[in-house]
Amino acid sequence: MPMEPKRPMNPPKPMKATLLKLFVINNDGEYAGEYAVDEDCTVEYADCIAAMGDAAVEDMQTILMGKLRVTMIAGTSFNLLAVSSGPLGSQELTWAKATLTMSEAVFTRVLEDRKQQPPVRDEGLVSELKTVKGKLSEVESQLMVEKSKAEQETRTLKGQVTELQSKVGRAEDLEKQLATAAGREQQLRREMQSKQESMRGIEMTISRAIEREEELRRKFDSMKAENESLRNMAATVSETKREVDARMELINRKAAELLEKEDELKMRERNMRTLPIQVFGGER
Repeated sequence: MPMEPKRPMNPPKPMKATLLKLFVINNDGEYAGEYAVDEDCTVEYADCIAAMGDAAVEDMQTILMGKLRVTMIAGTSFNLLAVSSGPLGSQELTWAKATLTMSEAVFTRVLEDRKQQPPVRDEGLVSELKTVKGKLSEVESQLMVEKSKAEQETRTLKGQVTELQSKVGRAEDLEKQLATAAGREQQLRREMQSKQESMRGIEMTISRAIEREEELRRKFDSMKAENESLRNMAATVSETKREVDARMELINRKAAELLEKEDELKMRERNMRTLPIQVFGGER
């Protein structure tokens, strides 16, 4: 029997990633700031530090933090810890990298100013921060567009997966039908083989019967020839018997005639013997 083909496994549904918060840290691992993408995110920097522990984290490395994930995005002077509710895709990572690149210079100046003088309101810095925030808004808008495209592609892929699953289901039904047909074919082959064996047995019986018939016909022809020979011999014997009977009858007639003649001769002989006596007796 044909082996049953392996059924294709349903592809796992991709988990949708959502970027929740960004923590900014310098190369020494010190906290430098944060940006809440989702205002409802309650994750703190200390939670990320506790999840990472003492192990060194490399660029683009992701660490599980309960149901969330923390991804390290390394820069030149600063680094980002991206908190997400799923594995970050290329759009989220690109946006985070762009955020880090544009914010790095500003955060560097802010930290340098904090070290050198008391914090004061720097209108220029505020303006630059507003500019950065505007650029971040533009990047967010682009990210939303990319995200919308990605969601559309995801829906398209889901539709294709659904269609593929439907085709796989039809293929499985077809495979079942083919398996049933193959089983029926095997059964028919066995039945045909059994009938062929029965036919061969019948053919052998018929062949033996024909041979027996031929043998009986030969014996019959031989007996017929013998009977014909005996019939011919009987006819010859009958003819011979008739001839013998005719000859015996002829012989018997001739024998009777001879006996009559013999009797006549005997009679004449007696008469002749008595005749001289009569003659001579009369003369006396």
